[in-house]
Amino acid sequence: MKREVLRSPATGGPPRGQSGFSITEMIVWVAVAIVVLAAGLTSYLGSRRSWETTASLARIQRDGSIAMEMMARSIRHGSTVEVDGDTLSVYYWTGSADSLLGRFYLHGGLLWDAAGVSIASDVDSVRFVTGANQTVNIDLYLREDMNTAERTTDDQMVLISTTSVCRN
Repeated sequence: MKREVLRSPATGGPPRGQSGFSITEMIVWVAVAIVVLAAGLTSYLGSRRSWETTASLARIQRDGSIAMEMMARSIRHGSTVEVDGDTLSVYYWTGSADSLLGRFYLHGGLLWDAAGVSIASDVDSVRFVTGANQTVNIDLYLREDMNTAERTTDDQMVLISTTSVCRN
């Protein structure tokens, strides 16, 4: 039994509605799909990089703000302060002698308190300046290296400053 192929009487090709894609149509479709996928991937990667940068900046700002609040609270409760380079010592007058209320110092990129607890990471530098009436100006420089060995345009840098006064 011989199989008969249906042909269109007008064109001699397959009947209308039963034709497939030609190789040219398939190549054009694949090229368009590749362009759309590449655009979507580029957009996704850019959004992800932007999110990582924003999250990194928010983290170092949060850490710096918490550390500044801890230091300012200690200074406000203190009677006197001493600054030795990047170390701040806060004392409270007990009536007969000074008692250490708090100590903050920079070591290894971390800001530490007297108990040996790290209160901020990614600290580039800290500057304590004492003034009249037991006033302390604090400048805390924090940085986040965004996966590069050297400082480039993708690094995040934050400066947080405050002034506190001993009240006791």
